[in-house]
Amino acid sequence: MSGFIITSLGLAIAAKVRSQDVILWVLLGSIVGASIGFISVIVFGDYPKGTQADLTFPLLAPIGLAIGTILGIVVAVGIWKSRHR
Repeated sequence: MSGFIITSLGLAIAAKVRSQDVILWVLLGSIVGASIGFISVIVFGDYPKGTQADLTFPLLAPIGLAIGTILGIVVAVGIWKSRHR
Protein backbone atom coordinates (compact mmCIF):
# COMPACT_ATOMS: atom_id res chain seq x y z
CA MET A 1 0.00 0.00 0.00
CA SER A 2 2.80 2.42 0.81
CA GLY A 3 4.34 1.85 -2.62
CA PHE A 4 1.07 2.91 -4.22
CA ILE A 5 0.97 6.06 -2.11
CA ILE A 6 4.57 6.99 -2.92
CA THR A 7 4.10 6.31 -6.63
CA SER A 8 0.89 8.35 -6.67
CA LEU A 9 2.71 11.17 -4.91
CA GLY A 10 5.48 10.98 -7.51
CA LEU A 11 2.96 11.15 -10.34
CA ALA A 12 1.22 14.11 -8.71
CA ILE A 13 4.50 15.99 -8.33
CA ALA A 14 5.47 15.11 -11.92
CA ALA A 15 2.16 16.47 -13.19
CA LYS A 16 2.59 19.66 -11.18
CA VAL A 17 6.13 20.37 -12.41
CA ARG A 18 5.41 18.89 -15.87
CA SER A 19 8.44 16.62 -15.96
CA GLN A 20 8.73 12.85 -15.77
CA ASP A 21 12.30 12.99 -14.45
CA VAL A 22 11.11 13.96 -10.98
CA ILE A 23 9.46 10.55 -10.46
CA LEU A 24 12.85 8.86 -10.21
CA TRP A 25 13.98 11.46 -7.68
CA VAL A 26 10.83 10.90 -5.59
CA LEU A 27 11.31 7.13 -5.57
CA LEU A 28 15.03 7.30 -4.75
CA GLY A 29 14.42 9.97 -2.10
CA SER A 30 11.74 7.89 -0.43
CA ILE A 31 13.94 4.78 -0.38
CA VAL A 32 16.97 6.60 1.01
CA GLY A 33 14.88 8.57 3.51
CA ALA A 34 13.03 5.50 4.76
CA SER A 35 16.31 3.63 5.18
CA ILE A 36 17.83 6.48 7.17
CA GLY A 37 14.68 6.81 9.28
CA PHE A 38 14.55 3.10 10.09
CA ILE A 39 18.26 2.87 10.91
CA SER A 40 18.06 5.97 13.11
CA VAL A 41 15.23 4.39 15.14
CA ILE A 42 17.40 1.32 15.71
CA VAL A 43 20.57 3.29 16.53
CA PHE A 44 19.06 6.06 18.68
CA GLY A 45 16.56 3.71 20.32
CA ASP A 46 19.38 1.26 21.14
CA TYR A 47 17.40 -1.76 19.97
CA PRO A 48 17.41 -4.67 20.78
CA LYS A 49 17.56 -4.15 24.53
CA GLY A 50 16.27 -7.54 25.60
CA THR A 51 13.65 -5.94 27.86
CA GLN A 52 10.05 -4.83 27.62
CA ALA A 53 11.29 -1.63 26.01
CA ASP A 54 11.59 -3.66 22.80
CA LEU A 55 7.79 -3.53 22.60
CA THR A 56 8.04 0.14 21.60
CA PHE A 57 9.93 -0.81 18.44
CA PRO A 58 6.79 -1.83 16.45
CA LEU A 59 5.40 1.64 17.23
CA LEU A 60 8.54 3.67 16.54
CA ALA A 61 9.75 1.83 13.43
CA PRO A 62 6.80 2.81 11.17
CA ILE A 63 6.97 6.38 12.48
CA GLY A 64 10.67 6.52 11.59
CA LEU A 65 9.93 5.10 8.15
CA ALA A 66 7.15 7.63 7.50
CA ILE A 67 9.12 10.66 8.67
CA GLY A 68 12.20 9.52 6.76
CA THR A 69 10.18 8.93 3.60
CA ILE A 70 8.55 12.36 3.71
CA LEU A 71 11.83 14.15 4.42
CA GLY A 72 13.57 12.12 1.70
CA ILE A 73 10.95 13.09 -0.87
CA VAL A 74 11.12 16.77 0.09
CA VAL A 75 14.92 16.82 -0.12
CA ALA A 76 14.94 14.88 -3.41
CA VAL A 77 12.43 17.21 -5.06
CA GLY A 78 14.41 20.19 -3.78
CA ILE A 79 17.62 18.80 -5.27
CA TRP A 80 15.84 18.06 -8.55
CA LYS A 81 14.44 21.60 -8.72
CA SER A 82 17.82 23.19 -8.04
CA ARG A 83 19.47 21.09 -10.75
CA HIS A 84 16.82 21.79 -13.40
CA ARG A 85 16.49 25.56 -13.29
